[in-house]
Amino acid sequence: MAALLEEGTDLSCVFYEQHTSLQWHPGMLLDMTDLQVPFLADLVTFANPKSAFTFLNYLHEQERLYAFYFFNRFDIPRKEYNAYLQWVAQKLSNCQFGTRIDDVEYDSNKQHYIVTCIDTQTEAVHYVTSNQIVLGTGSTPLVPSIH
Repeated sequence: MAALLEEGTDLSCVFYEQHTSLQWHPGMLLDMTDLQVPFLADLVTFANPKSAFTFLNYLHEQERLYAFYFFNRFDIPRKEYNAYLQWVAQKLSNCQFGTRIDDVEYDSNKQHYIVTCIDTQTEAVHYVTSNQIVLGTGSTPLVPSIH
């Protein structure tokens, strides 16, 4: 969602992640294991094949496109897909890593949400207001109560 919104809209958005870097399936990046979907099922290709965030563009920028093509096997190793996701995450201006969301409160007078953000390194607190929010619960759902 962050990659698609970065290039494709005029929406003002930010995505917060409490980890300091992208963590895709930690502990599951085993040698000799491949992604179970084709490389075209990357973050953006079906929605926007011209995106700078496609897996093919990642390979091109890493100077590995020809090697991937001539390998003649279009499965992506899980470690390679993780590297691709980290490459995209580093390019996104709308992703804020190392920020924990501590509270979400709805202000009915102003009709917006007040989000309490905490820097996981310094514990500094700042607040963000938004008309809309999207929650990513992770593998184990944890939906905070909204006051």
